[in-house]
Amino acid sequence: MAISQDGVITRRRLLQFARSASEPITLVSAPTGYGKTTLLQQWAPDTGPVVRLDPVETTDGWELWRRITDALSLEAVTLIIDDVHLLEGNRSTRLLKDALHLADDMRHIVIATRRDPILALHEARLAGKVREIRADDLAFDEDETRLFLSANDIAVSPEQAHALWSHTEGWPAGLRLSTTPLSHGAHSDPAFSTLLHGDTAVGSYLMGQALAYTADDVRTFLLQTAVSEFLDVELAQELTGRSDAALLLERVRYQPGFLHQLTEGRWPYRYHPMFRALLLAELMRSSPEELRRLSARAAAWFSKQGEHIRAAPLAVQGQSWDALGEAILAGSCVALGTGDWTWVRTEFGRPPFPPRWRSQHVAVIGPDQPRHRCTDGSNGVAIGDLGWQAASSDAAAGRRAPVLESLVVRRARSARIGGTDPRGRSSPRSDSGFNSCLARIEVQMA
Repeated sequence: MAISQDGVITRRRLLQFARSASEPITLVSAPTGYGKTTLLQQWAPDTGPVVRLDPVETTDGWELWRRITDALSLEAVTLIIDDVHLLEGNRSTRLLKDALHLADDMRHIVIATRRDPILALHEARLAGKVREIRADDLAFDEDETRLFLSANDIAVSPEQAHALWSHTEGWPAGLRLSTTPLSHGAHSDPAFSTLLHGDTAVGSYLMGQALAYTADDVRTFLLQTAVSEFLDVELAQELTGRSDAALLLERVRYQPGFLHQLTEGRWPYRYHPMFRALLLAELMRSSPEELRRLSARAAAWFSKQGEHIRAAPLAVQGQSWDALGEAILAGSCVALGTGDWTWVRTEFGRPPFPPRWRSQHVAVIGPDQPRHRCTDGSNGVAIGDLGWQAASSDAAAGRRAPVLESLVVRRARSARIGGTDPRGRSSPRSDSGFNSCLARIEVQMA
């Protein structure tokens, strides 16, 4: 259960979880803006005094450690240390490790940080002395998101509230800052869409906060790999050209921490959707050509992996029309086997396409429209009614429309297409066999 006071959400589930800990050390570790400090401020143990320390407020390192030692000399105490990620160097690691050794049933230590002090915590973890509160615990659930919106007088529809929760994945700072324009009356659909894509002054500020204390090489790595929501080491190497991509993926997972590690499925890593939108907005602002290049490269890579559904939107973003044609043709081969042409038709309806792809006649001809058939009589992967006006306009120059060139001629290894257009004229036809398309279907369906 959560309650609101002055727009600040108090989440009793977190406080109860923390207070019920039997471990003497509590680690609160999450990226910026997850409410770590807010939680620590609300923390009130049942017994004993509370000592709160923050490296930001104590510039003298030795003075900080003296206060820590004094606090732990008490018979019973809860010592709360915020912003532990600001403590750097071997000396700080050693002193923090020594302090953690003193934690016991009567002297509790709570530390909050943007990245784990791995070396200092190692022995305590092995001894089972650490209770951990992570970003997934700190994130708002959907009910808390609605309470937050209501407490801050932000009027949105139930569908918009759900979209905000899904997009931010409960990231409190992301939710607060992205809804700031909504509190000023920007409730139109275009304004709301802009919020979800990170293209706002608020988004730029949030990006700066999220990337604070992030090394330049990590920042570059983030911008280069953000074109894909899902990542593995091979794709990261393809996009960045770095042989140490595996190491960097792990560094990014811990700092700034918006890359989630997945334990199931094909892809081991997934970007937080709002953080990725902020990265893409920054890349579009600073280097739109680089965004297109990386997107096209990712599209080609996914196509080679047989992932046409992931390749298609990246091809559009990268304006790589050949890659898009290949992805749609691969999807058509699958549709030929399943009879479900929904995805193919949806991709043809997805803007933006280059001018010659646009036609009021855009449609993919499937088994229910036998006018376009493979030359061997089978129902085909024919792209019917598509771009015929463009093809006619190109006729004087002696060339076919790019879509027909890409989908029908250049990629004809996968399908044998023939038939007539709506005006009774012969459509382009390839000389490749239809069996190769069936073979691709078997691969896609495996």
